[in-house]
Amino acid sequence: MNIADRMNIGPEARALRLAFLELTPDDAARLRELHPFAERHVAEIVDAFYEQLLKFDTTRTVLRDAETIRRLKEKQRQYFLSLTSGEYEEGYFEGRLRVGDIHQQINLEPAWYLGTYSLYIRLLLPRLAAEFGNDPQRFAEYLSSLTKVMFLDMGLAIDAYIFGGYVNRALGERYREMADRAAAALAERDAHERAKQTLIDMMVHDIRNPVSGILMTAQLMLRHQAEVSSSQLPRVQRIEQTAGDLLRMIQNILEISKLEEGMLIPELEAFPIDVALRESIDIARPHIEDASISVAVDVPATPLVVHADRSLTRRILQNLLVNAVRHSRAKEIRLSAASREAQVVVSVTDQGTGIPEDFQQLIFERFRHFDRGTQAHSDTGLGLPFCKLAVERMGGAIWVESREGQGAVFSFTLPSAAA
Repeated sequence: MNIADRMNIGPEARALRLAFLELTPDDAARLRELHPFAERHVAEIVDAFYEQLLKFDTTRTVLRDAETIRRLKEKQRQYFLSLTSGEYEEGYFEGRLRVGDIHQQINLEPAWYLGTYSLYIRLLLPRLAAEFGNDPQRFAEYLSSLTKVMFLDMGLAIDAYIFGGYVNRALGERYREMADRAAAALAERDAHERAKQTLIDMMVHDIRNPVSGILMTAQLMLRHQAEVSSSQLPRVQRIEQTAGDLLRMIQNILEISKLEEGMLIPELEAFPIDVALRESIDIARPHIEDASISVAVDVPATPLVVHADRSLTRRILQNLLVNAVRHSRAKEIRLSAASREAQVVVSVTDQGTGIPEDFQQLIFERFRHFDRGTQAHSDTGLGLPFCKLAVERMGGAIWVESREGQGAVFSFTLPSAAA
């Protein structure tokens, strides 16, 4: 089956194209009149045509050697003469489609192929003018008829490019190039991130031991307060609090990495949530006392038992409680727990300035924190992301409810052991 049949370009389609271009029998007759002109000039036009093609790398790749050029020049001579044949029926259509198909198969970009028609017109115009310029009417008619048949050829070439898959192939190649560049960039970024994370982990591990030593020394001194002068006692207490903050930040960094990589597996057990609440208060007591804030605990008389990792739960509560202490403007923070279906909901309520609604999801992302402007404490932006990862790893969820100027309630759920 020929190309025209495969592309459904039958008699009706051919007639429609000729009608749209207004390529009439009168045009065919005029082009036949031009045939002797074409025969006289074909050699010089084809030579000039290839001289132009050989100036560019893109077209030179097709013209590999002298024999190829000789053979293509002969084809070009036949084509140029066919423009003035006056026969634009099935055979002409098939021949032009085949030429377009060959060019799309060798991946010659359409811009270069269609540009050759512009070159033809530039080569023809001065020769037509020299021979028929003294008769403007005749010159215009010849030029009009030649332009119509060239645009017929260009349309068939574009159809051949599309039908042959050049457009999809070219897009596919560009998409593949883009995908390869994107993959290389992602691989480079991942390597950079791994190197950075490795460096951070090494530094954090190296820092943790001396910070732990400082904390233990401060705690030991506070246990023997009689040996510490009254003027030095507040300083030792500040050292203990600061060292505790640093150690908590270090633990957040290490445990976030482990949670993200699936290396920290929660050790699930059943325990009363009110015990974890009170343990977290004891851990955060230096912050609580320094801010002169009281902490109220609101839990049911019957203990609510959760099925979770006790250490992780205590760490979550510690982070939320310290944040509440830092941002609360009132003198009380409330910790509460309640049963809800198969879960236990734990909440930490402060009376700070609140968090804007459009920022409430962002604060659970790494290194994103919202300065509520209540105190001059710095924040690494790692506490809440740690809480989110840890809660979700234990099968729960965490969220915040807040309105500006009305404080914030951070809540999270844990599976109930009763379930």
